[in-house]
Amino acid sequence: MPRRIYTALELPRVVGEMGALLAATPWLRTRPTGDGQPVVCLPGFSAGDNTTAILRAFLRHWGYDAHPWGLGQNISPSEVSEYSDVKKQRDLLLDQLALQLKVLVEETGSKVSLIGWSLGGIMARLFASQHPDLVRQVITLGTPFGDPRAVVVYQLMERRRHRPMTDSDFDDWIEMCNAPIGDIPLSIIYSRSDGFVSPYIATKLETTTVENIHIRSSHIGFTVNPRVLSVVADRLSQPTDNWVPFARQGLRELVYQ
Repeated sequence: MPRRIYTALELPRVVGEMGALLAATPWLRTRPTGDGQPVVCLPGFSAGDNTTAILRAFLRHWGYDAHPWGLGQNISPSEVSEYSDVKKQRDLLLDQLALQLKVLVEETGSKVSLIGWSLGGIMARLFASQHPDLVRQVITLGTPFGDPRAVVVYQLMERRRHRPMTDSDFDDWIEMCNAPIGDIPLSIIYSRSDGFVSPYIATKLETTTVENIHIRSSHIGFTVNPRVLSVVADRLSQPTDNWVPFARQGLRELVYQ
């Protein structure tokens, strides 16, 4: 579990991050511009498109064709009493997303980059595994890629569930978190001071196309933290035929912490 002090400070930190965003906006407007590629933002657990609105506004300013996922809440807690309900909602949402993205790819002639916050990152990775022909790259923000018991929300949901998760349920969750996406680039942005997700499940083994990028951020603030937004701009600007990991050299070592 994350340290309790980080959880307690989530809201005050978000306020500070919003203030930092206002101050950093002139700098953020100078970040690398895009090539017009479509980008779809997936919200976190129980959240909707309003939580990614600021992120999408910056994406459009940088020249990307930014879209909300348009599917309402990412799993509604009121409709979850056991893990099988999570799976049903997940599969339904992914099927609906596939219909939308197929149309988007046909209209634009370009694969879609997915940015997923928290649970949205797991969904983005799973979608990329199921539909690699539609996805250009995946960027996750504060996503729990491991045992859900290391997430604060899990403890809250346990009080609502009629049936606890079984070993089989945990196995299914871990399998979902590790869905293979081949050579599709995966940029994992995480924070060791995340108040909702333990840092022990926030990263994956790095490969030639998988990278872990640490940014000091609250969990709620991932979509408004100026340093996170700057890294997102850098990652999206990578060419499809020459993707390279994010480099922390020179001044970047001081800025991106």
